[in-house]
Amino acid sequence: MDDMEKLLSLPDSENHGYYPNSIICIFTIYTTESQTLILLRIIQFDLELGYDFLLVGFGQDANDDNTVLAKLTGKPKLRTLASSNSFVWLKFLTDPSRSAEGYEIDVKLIQEANIHGGNIT
Repeated sequence: MDDMEKLLSLPDSENHGYYPNSIICIFTIYTTESQTLILLRIIQFDLELGYDFLLVGFGQDANDDNTVLAKLTGKPKLRTLASSNSFVWLKFLTDPSRSAEGYEIDVKLIQEANIHGGNIT
């Protein structure tokens, strides 16, 4: 397998730059290849602070609070998240009031043979 890369973003172009209110949206990213790292690089992020959230976790159950890697809201510093688990999920929760520009995340699957030391932050 070669490294694979996809862009995940919400909202789409139909929502004129803002995500919808009152939604729960779950994305699951998985790989069937062993020794593969799932890397999420946040490119753009703007959610209603304290009311709308993007939770990122590992495993197959997005409702298991013990698997949450990050709970993001507002305009956090851009960051990178990584998991060696074969399943990663993103759970987007919004309240019924205001919305914002949403997020854009670069998702990359990297084979262990292509990982050359260093820290991921």
